[in-house]
Amino acid sequence: MWKVFRRLFGQDDRRESYSPPMSDRERFRRLMMLIANTHEHEMDCHECYEVMDRFVELAMSGASASEALPLVQDHLDRCPACREEYEVLLAALKDAP
Repeated sequence: MWKVFRRLFGQDDRRESYSPPMSDRERFRRLMMLIANTHEHEMDCHECYEVMDRFVELAMSGASASEALPLVQDHLDRCPACREEYEVLLAALKDAP
């Protein structure tokens, strides 16, 4: 969640991509969207990484990972960094012999 706030307020430490500066109005709008879309039970990045291997195993077995671990799916839908990690891990395992 802190990564999201840093990006929201222009303090993103990633150097590989450039995004134009946001107006205060746009920052405020994004912050309000984040607050409005929060749930009573959420998972942070650390918790997501802890169970991501299980999520990937379920996805690869054909089971519904999102039904089995809905908090992980919710986090992946909201967090681009964790989503990227999930996709890389899934692709690596699909390509493994």
